[in-house]
Amino acid sequence: MAAFVRRLHDSDSSGWWAALAFGVQILSLALVFSMADQIESTVTSLVSGDLTPALQGRNYLSKVNLLGWIAPIVVLVFGVMKSSPGPNKYGEAPQAT
Repeated sequence: MAAFVRRLHDSDSSGWWAALAFGVQILSLALVFSMADQIESTVTSLVSGDLTPALQGRNYLSKVNLLGWIAPIVVLVFGVMKSSPGPNKYGEAPQAT
């Protein structure tokens, strides 16, 4: 997380983006764990051949899945951004390698 914040600062962005990405990931995991009983009953009904519970929970699970992809996308987008040339409000420019 510290390396990601340093990368954000290199591109003259706030380190709070890292906290946002981390928070969204934790929220996504919490939602998945809170649905453990529902997921178990859905799998049990699928094994028995009943597709109704799986079809009913499909939309909600899809939204939770999309929520889980937000954090990696934020990290990827900020990870490929160019560093700001010269010093910025967070300090000196990163060393050229």
